[in-house]
Amino acid sequence: MGHFLSLNTFTLAELSALRLNGDISPAHEMWEESDDWRTRSWKVLSRELHPLVLTGLSAAWAHGVITEPSGHTASTITVHRIRAPKHLSLKIEQRNLLDTEMLINGHTGVTRPLRTITDLLRSQQHSSTDVTTAVVALMNNYGITYESIRSNLNSMPFYPYVRQALHRLEDLRN
Repeated sequence: MGHFLSLNTFTLAELSALRLNGDISPAHEMWEESDDWRTRSWKVLSRELHPLVLTGLSAAWAHGVITEPSGHTASTITVHRIRAPKHLSLKIEQRNLLDTEMLINGHTGVTRPLRTITDLLRSQQHSSTDVTTAVVALMNNYGITYESIRSNLNSMPFYPYVRQALHRLEDLRN
């Protein structure tokens, strides 16, 4: 390994290879550069046959604000019917996602932080403690305001559990 790692000009693929080879570890200064939403979504979704994006707590984990959840959720971004996921701990959902609500790298991706927050606040599947932790961390890390979340939720009048999400948001604010 040695001195060549001080040259900080590696591509994401090269950094990922260095991680896989054990040339860099969590203690190394370049670890964070090689562990972002691209590598995390690829880790979970790369074996799937159709394009998917991580959602909910999985998206919060991919954004680096919480620890990895025991199971992952993802949404389809294809018109094809998807049977069973290849990744055993993956639950695939069908969400209406706009191109502006997700980040894509190849055929894997993640919902953007604001969409992740609104999905978490509307969620019926996660504990309120997990949701609160993820939402607050995303807000702090990405500078997302209560007003922008409220505005985003109000722009989704026909989505399920928006009223619940608005109440959760007010509880967080207080």
